Amino acid sequence: MPSKILRFNDTTGAFIDDFVSAGSGGLNQPLGLAIGPDKNLYVSSRLTGNVLRYDGKTGAFIDVFVPVGTGGLNLPHGLIFRPDGNLYVVNNTGNNVLRFNGTTGVFIDTFASGGLSFPTALRFGPDGNLYVSSSFNNRVLRYNGNTGAFIDIFASGGGLSNAEGLAFGPDGHLYVASYNTNNVLRFNGNTGAFIDIFAFGSGLINPGFLVFGPDGNLYVSGSSSNNVVRYNGITGVFIDEFIPAGSGGLTGHHALLFTN
Repeated sequence: MPSKILRFNDTTGAFIDDFVSAGSGGLNQPLGLAIGPDKNLYVSSRLTGNVLRYDGKTGAFIDVFVPVGTGGLNLPHGLIFRPDGNLYVVNNTGNNVLRFNGTTGVFIDTFASGGLSFPTALRFGPDGNLYVSSSFNNRVLRYNGNTGAFIDIFASGGGLSNAEGLAFGPDGHLYVASYNTNNVLRFNGNTGAFIDIFAFGSGLINPGFLVFGPDGNLYVSGSSSNNVVRYNGITGVFIDEFIPAGSGGLTGHHALLFTN
């Protein structure tokens, strides 16, 4: 996996540049991306076990925002800022979600734990609660968005195997990448009941991350097919290979992020 962040045109998918150059700031296996309240880019560097910060306009390295070992952080995966300004990071090693001050990077607490087995992605839902994909036991768990207390196994079944990226769609339902079955499953956003296999095929292999774009369509990264595939956000019908395999040196990628 090349340890850099690539930038593509959000309308055409054309490669623009290496926004963050290979190894910048010690970057090694980036697996999570987020724009902070300060408009800078935050990246989880999995193999160095830390969270790095880069200039949101130039991609220049700023600092190690959260050092390895802080609060037990090791092998970080997905990360997200909440409207409260704090940073939430999935910690593979601890099977938990850690919370850090979004301004200073200081550890606050272990926000959520219990029931997770190799967690990968996280999202705060329309109900304000935290949803975390638990890859090795094939489910999505829900935690209280204020306290971090475990609520329930929100979504499972429907063939979900190695739950990876997740997102809430414009329809309010939960979409989950099923890594081993090469598809995206849809679950009722209120009850967690399985609805259908929403998107599949068309060159997608081992979907890792997914996001609904500004156009309302669904974009999915193929971790093994080294591409980004676009599906109609309402019907799930394949539209195109938005970023072709290998474009700009794309390989072994994971996270996707649209920026303003």
